[in-house]
Amino acid sequence: MKKTLQKFVFAGVCSVVSLTSPASLANSQDSHSSSTMMEKADEFATYLEGVKKQALQGDRGAIRKLVIHYEVAGNAEQGAYWIEKYMAQAEKDALAGDIEASLDLGKHFLVGSRLYPKNLEKAREWFQKAADSGNADAMYQIGLMLMRGEGGAPDAIGAKKYFDQAQLRYQNKAIAGDANAAYWVAILNEKKLVSEASPEKSIPWLIQAAESGNVSAQCLLALKYRDGAGCAVDTNKFIYWSERAAEANDLGAIMELGITYRDGKGVPKNTEKAEQWFKKGCELDDPYSMFALAQMWMQAEAPTELHQQEALTLYQKAAKIGSRAAALSAASHLIDGTIKHENARVEAFRLLRNLVDTKGDPEAAYMLALLYLEEGERDQGLSLLKSAAESAWVPALKMLGSKHLNPMSEANWNPVLSYYYWTEAEKLGDESAGTDAAMLLYGGGGAVILLMAFFVWKFHCFARTRQAALDDEENAGKK
Repeated sequence: MKKTLQKFVFAGVCSVVSLTSPASLANSQDSHSSSTMMEKADEFATYLEGVKKQALQGDRGAIRKLVIHYEVAGNAEQGAYWIEKYMAQAEKDALAGDIEASLDLGKHFLVGSRLYPKNLEKAREWFQKAADSGNADAMYQIGLMLMRGEGGAPDAIGAKKYFDQAQLRYQNKAIAGDANAAYWVAILNEKKLVSEASPEKSIPWLIQAAESGNVSAQCLLALKYRDGAGCAVDTNKFIYWSERAAEANDLGAIMELGITYRDGKGVPKNTEKAEQWFKKGCELDDPYSMFALAQMWMQAEAPTELHQQEALTLYQKAAKIGSRAAALSAASHLIDGTIKHENARVEAFRLLRNLVDTKGDPEAAYMLALLYLEEGERDQGLSLLKSAAESAWVPALKMLGSKHLNPMSEANWNPVLSYYYWTEAEKLGDESAGTDAAMLLYGGGGAVILLMAFFVWKFHCFARTRQAALDDEENAGKK
């Protein structure tokens, strides 16, 4: 659902309002009762009609709900209809002085959507309107656009003016108890966007926001205590704030805790705690946590067969979500036999083939090439090796260099190509490839002998082919 929203729903809408789905309305303790299901469906239909009535009366929030509902439901026609309605109503409200409407329009044109493409000039225009009305968020955004030259000429002095004004308004709100505003005061100082900014000045504002439950502030504060950025290094406070954020399901904090306990960064190594946090990430379908936990199990001194199979399952699940590292690790373990599987090579082939086909991954292409060559599939193997080499994958360059110098290999004998591939690998930092290239050029009689032999051989092949063609022509004439 998240991908659908990101792809189709305009900026600012998704994060503001969510719509209860028919499925969730239909969910009850008696989930097997068809009558209850029907009642809930009727309730939803009634609810939806009520939202439509509000939308038709110009309620922008109701229109926003309908946009999300129809986009998630996959009804492009209705989704487009209500997006048009929303934009028209937002512009009407913004022109009437509604600051939130101006912000919505600015966000939309800053990011773009299916029906309304990104337009930085319009985004700047609407943010400017909200900023001129005293909105701190709009001032911050206008400051960024002026600084970057988005939607118009860059203006560093103007940007600084808006950042300073935004800070003043955020501070007033923060003093009145607004945790979100306190976080933004901290950000303005962290990024050194305001006058006399410093990492130290962000600390009290971050603490205020973090204590009020702002997860972003908790994460940033934890990292500052870990690194000693504007404060003394304090591992206990790093752990405390990371745990607060992790308990709120922040994946970044969860990974930080897992890595900290796994590697013993500032704390004693604790495998159990590392697994605990990585497992929490797995429960949230985080591919990085899946990969990290699988790696922990496979890198143990003697991984149990159970852990091997659980690791494979995690690798496969993470790979399906899109983790390149998980797919490569699973394939490697399947090929070398460290993970047992009844169709190990077939599964490794599937994982690698998917990476090559969807991402053009050079390492996967190299590994897949080796599988093909082992199976005697010369053309497929060499084609993938060349593809990996063209993507500057050093092992592929080195292997092609070796194969073109070996008359018994799958590749045609060609010392010139060997020299080329090895020197390309050397340019990418592989010293051994440079040594091979030098030995080829200067060793064993030098390049002259090699090149002469190569060209004599090529001329011999050409002469044989040409003579065969002449013989065929002569025989055809006699007939």
